[in-house]
Amino acid sequence: MPDGTATQTDAALGSGEKGTPTFTQEQVDKIVRERETAVMADVGRLKAEADKALNAAKGAAERLRHMEQEREQAELESAKDNPDKLSLIRTRQQVRQRETELALARDELNATKAALTEIQTRQTEDSREKHVETIAVRLQVDPSRLAKLAKFTDGTAEAIEAIAKELPKKTPVGPAKPDSNVTTGGGTRIPTLEEVKSVSPEEFERKIKAGDWKIR
Repeated sequence: MPDGTATQTDAALGSGEKGTPTFTQEQVDKIVRERETAVMADVGRLKAEADKALNAAKGAAERLRHMEQEREQAELESAKDNPDKLSLIRTRQQVRQRETELALARDELNATKAALTEIQTRQTEDSREKHVETIAVRLQVDPSRLAKLAKFTDGTAEAIEAIAKELPKKTPVGPAKPDSNVTTGGGTRIPTLEEVKSVSPEEFERKIKAGDWKIR
């Protein structure tokens, strides 16, 4: 007999959703906050990695520049007694220096763009995952199926919710009957509440389709 208390899982199953609790707005808000915290942590890590790689590239470029300066100085020393040759060497060095500066600037720009693209891509993916989680809970649809379909959207909450509204609601599970352990023709029987709680939604659906279990 009921003693006036119920576990959270029992209360969730009693709400009529297949192994999926009915979340309060406070619980949904908590999920959103936790996801946003994870997103910010990932963005911070990616930015730190991008900065580290960029600094390493700058260090290597600086060492190369120093070696080039030494080589150019040696060229000038070798032509110091020949004004025409010295002028030609200086002109060539100036052209080479401009080309090097342009190449370094281009490389730095490309590295920055690549880092920003990676961060933006991760932000978009994490934002999409957050929307899928919260919308699936709120509309009581299969989160795995919604996540697959959400990949074909722009990742906004509006686009994902529009898809979720077209998906079927999760199949309700009624309360266990006193004769739930009684088998019927062909081996089909009504599962107990404990059996329902012990299997995943996918395993539950498989047993229903296979005729092992039935729900009154």
